[in-house]
Amino acid sequence: MTISEVGPRESDSPDAVIGERVRLWQFRRHVTQKRLAEVLRTTPPGVSRRIKGQTSWSPTDLIRVAAFLDVEISDCLLYTSPSPRD
Repeated sequence: MTISEVGPRESDSPDAVIGERVRLWQFRRHVTQKRLAEVLRTTPPGVSRRIKGQTSWSPTDLIRVAAFLDVEISDCLLYTSPSPRD
């Protein structure tokens, strides 16, 4: 089983699902949490809280992270197979 085959659990909050998708793209793009924190204008612990679904993702966060990771915003929202652009 690959990381892209692991889907959200029924109990996962929308923020946790987004966090899992961002974490997937972060891994695929070889981006550190420190660099993602710079892009999101927060701290690495702030990124960690978003990834875990403990902090909400704002629309601005999603725009920034999608642009930085070179993915569509929908790639961060929907749990589907990664687009062929990666």
